[in-house]
Amino acid sequence: MTYKIVSKYIKDLSFEIAGAKAYFLLEKNIKNFLVNFDIKSQKINQNVIEVDTTLYLSSKKDTDLTPISICFSSLVNFEKKLEKTEMEKIILVEVPKTVYPEIRETLCYLFEKSGFKNVDLQKEINFERPKIKSKQIMNAVAEKNLSRIQREKRSKIQKAALEVFSEYGLRSAMLDKIATACGLTKPNILYYYSSKDQIYFEVLNGLLDEWGAPLHEISKEGEPIDELLGYMKAKLKMSKQKPKESKLFANEILHGAPLMQNILATSLRQTLDEKVAVIDHWVSEGKLANVSGYHLFFSIWAMTQHYADFDVQVKAILDKKEDELFQEAEEYLTNLLLRMLSLPSNQKHSNKRS
Repeated sequence: MTYKIVSKYIKDLSFEIAGAKAYFLLEKNIKNFLVNFDIKSQKINQNVIEVDTTLYLSSKKDTDLTPISICFSSLVNFEKKLEKTEMEKIILVEVPKTVYPEIRETLCYLFEKSGFKNVDLQKEINFERPKIKSKQIMNAVAEKNLSRIQREKRSKIQKAALEVFSEYGLRSAMLDKIATACGLTKPNILYYYSSKDQIYFEVLNGLLDEWGAPLHEISKEGEPIDELLGYMKAKLKMSKQKPKESKLFANEILHGAPLMQNILATSLRQTLDEKVAVIDHWVSEGKLANVSGYHLFFSIWAMTQHYADFDVQVKAILDKKEDELFQEAEEYLTNLLLRMLSLPSNQKHSNKRS
């Protein structure tokens, strides 16, 4: 055997019966519970990986019923280096399959001690069924299928989560903190989202869409300098109006972008490649100074997002009102980019003659 489970423990448990009403609701709906699972892992050291198998039980009929969840953690020691596909099978299928009987036994025991007799959870779960991709998790409950109240609750949770995640980051942020911030209970949050990571991904993914919108607006048919100055101003405006969102994104990048790596390497890179090609075209047409498109965008990101990510430092040094500060920043960055992007006067004349 190439691996061994060296330790197992209950990492998190949510089993709450908040009074008589909840008890009777649970008794009424106990046979209508949906069973979902989530598998996550993280590297502890060179040979050991922690695998979290989380089971969620929620009523498909009564939304007021408190969901039940249990996270069972396994420390898995790998005796040798394995291929990626083999490693994924062990983490996503074999380990969860091994620990599920203990998860089931724990939940059945809790039900029994809570006064519910003959609760018999399914004996096996097919962990080999296709896993939902991160982006599909968000789309699985499409906005059009949600009631107005559900949309409002999810929006409320996301706003509170943004505050908590931007301050503490994903690892240090707890569902309890998000629950307190939005005035809901932790089990209520788990009714709308299967895990903290799902909330984080949805908030971050929405942010990435919004953050990338100005990049899509850059048009090949426009005046090069006007297009790029417009992009810089849009990014600076975002830093002014959405500093928490900027800090959240920066924090994700600083931690290696574990949830966004695929998006950064695919959709963002594809869009950036397209806009760099536009800049290269402008340069070849003699409409723009000879600059590296990639490093130009990196510079704009750094110069504009600095005012959000390091706002405490900026405000402490300049001691100015926000409107005045950002007005000065826009004027400075405009002049800086104009000097960087404008063609020398002699080159302009040369282009006109040719």
